[in-house]
Amino acid sequence: MTAPARIAGPMTGEMAGRLRLEFTPAYAFWDAVSRNLSPYDLNPWRYNPLRAPLEEMVDFERLRAQSDLQVMVCATNVRTARRRVFGNSELSVDAVLASACLPQLYPAIEIDGEAYWDGGYTGNPAIAPLVQGMPACDLMIVRVDPVNRADAPRSVRDIQDRVREIGFNSTFWLELSAVALILKLVDQGFLPREQFGRFRFHAIGAGAEMEKLAASSKLNNHKAFLEHLFTLGRDTAEKWLATNGGALGKRSTVDLRKLLDDTPFAAFEHGSYASSKSPSSKDTV
Repeated sequence: MTAPARIAGPMTGEMAGRLRLEFTPAYAFWDAVSRNLSPYDLNPWRYNPLRAPLEEMVDFERLRAQSDLQVMVCATNVRTARRRVFGNSELSVDAVLASACLPQLYPAIEIDGEAYWDGGYTGNPAIAPLVQGMPACDLMIVRVDPVNRADAPRSVRDIQDRVREIGFNSTFWLELSAVALILKLVDQGFLPREQFGRFRFHAIGAGAEMEKLAASSKLNNHKAFLEHLFTLGRDTAEKWLATNGGALGKRSTVDLRKLLDDTPFAAFEHGSYASSKSPSSKDTV
């Protein structure tokens, strides 16, 4: 088990990201409480701290009236275990809160008489509805969770954290593999390219940096850490554009078909597949 970080002096964002919150008294207290009391016990008024900022910052009426900008959020029906994708016409504060409702932290969000939890359990994100509703375009996969971990977890806490990481990403990988199978059938001539091969896929992520972060960093709201993540995102995007920007609108920079032969996603998420190839009609997948 990794020992808690001890930092003297001003804390940089990278240093804050290395903190293991699970070793702090506050985290340990909350962990003990949440194992014995549910959000319904701790929060009978169903207060959600995200509701007020969403109502203040997001014009949902304007979003619902949009036709050019498509927004989709996914939530999991607690009763049926099926996912529900909320499109523009259904967007609301409750839909967004439902899509981020972790049952260990918040009571379920009720919409139309049904209770909903975080959409990550059934679609993280939901690829099929997105692909069905989009015209020919570039689809960018932005990875925010670490795909790989250097070592297999051994402590109880690390095992639980890794189980959660895998669980929240499994639906995404399954859907992406289904898309890969469709692309393979297109290549083999069983499906028409103009209908089923109209997308160009790209992926961007800072996997090497994200893998350094403990799972508890998801609860780290230290200002310096958040600024570090923001800067990391901008730097990663700029590097990706410098290398792969010329492929946008022309060809894919990742070959999803490699998922069918168990190629690790991290091995080609930065565009190594397409950057080494010249453009061709087959690259528009």
